[in-house]
Amino acid sequence: MSFTAVNLPLPILLHSLSLTGLGLTLLLRPHRSPFSFLTRREIFASNISLPSSSSPAKPADSATTASASVAHPFPRRVIDTTAHAGTAVTAVGLCYLATSYMPIEENQFLHATVPIRVVTVGLLLSTLVLRGSEMSQEGWWEHLGLAVWDGIGAVGLGLYLGSWDGRIPAR
Repeated sequence: MSFTAVNLPLPILLHSLSLTGLGLTLLLRPHRSPFSFLTRREIFASNISLPSSSSPAKPADSATTASASVAHPFPRRVIDTTAHAGTAVTAVGLCYLATSYMPIEENQFLHATVPIRVVTVGLLLSTLVLRGSEMSQEGWWEHLGLAVWDGIGAVGLGLYLGSWDGRIPAR
């Protein structure tokens, strides 16, 4: 049995594994936030009571539902959207791993991620500037954390590769 060598810088290997793990967590457990340890409370839809699909929704006593659930108009939609995000995040992490057999000098995907990550940081920071006051505290911190994470990753990978334009250097 032979194993193909993983030709990724260690930080990128850890990043791809963490992206894959985060994506699978969001995909398989979309009702729980993987970031709840940061705020000591659930962020997504874990405290939302979902009406059973077998019985029609009926008005409940507001005193009992206020303590048992969080009011949210589309709890199932939040869970679905979280699972979709998990699929996308898993795909990005697996793309790093799927191209890791190539030597770094020939790995176009790895080189192309540098400017993409810089643009992603710009989008995240723009969102914070333009809609930061409308965002929840958890959402604001998640955006900032992702911007810092991808910013450090983009700078580190750009310095490691010596290329910032997303192209493999000419030989």
